[in-house]
Amino acid sequence: MTASVEKPSADLAAQGALLRRMLALSWHYRWACLRLLAEQAVLLGLNLTALDLAGVGIDVILYRVGAAKRPAVYPFGWLPPADLSPLAEVGLIAGAILGLALVRGVLNFVYAIDSGHLVHERIVVDLRAQVYDKMQRLSFRLFDANSTGALINRVTGDVQSVRAFVDGVLIQLVILVL
Repeated sequence: MTASVEKPSADLAAQGALLRRMLALSWHYRWACLRLLAEQAVLLGLNLTALDLAGVGIDVILYRVGAAKRPAVYPFGWLPPADLSPLAEVGLIAGAILGLALVRGVLNFVYAIDSGHLVHERIVVDLRAQVYDKMQRLSFRLFDANSTGALINRVTGDVQSVRAFVDGVLIQLVILVL
């Protein structure tokens, strides 16, 4: 019974050490990760602004049909011209939402390119070079004891695990926190 109680704490300690090591590897790419986070923050701001404008459009319609007592409150203190018809006002809001969607689409494309460049062209290439350098300094006993396919499979799997951690865990976790 004691072994089963100690095993989870040992696994937890090993996972903590692995997490610290992965974060240390990620630290080398911190500026590129910060750039991705900045792009995500701008995307989040654009999404919230579009959502706010949709709410303003609904408020404009409700006010114009008499279902609301107060006029719509526009973001950033902006007010449309007083002589604007209700249809033109809603059309202006819809156009702004469409414009924000276009900007978001372009920024999503830029984010995908930057993310792919970081993960596939920098992290994976650098890690493979480091692993290859390390393997060249290892003893011949390792190569005699293990088949070439097993070693290549292990190296490739480890590099892809680090890539998946940075791309799928670290960056996505911070995006979720935003």
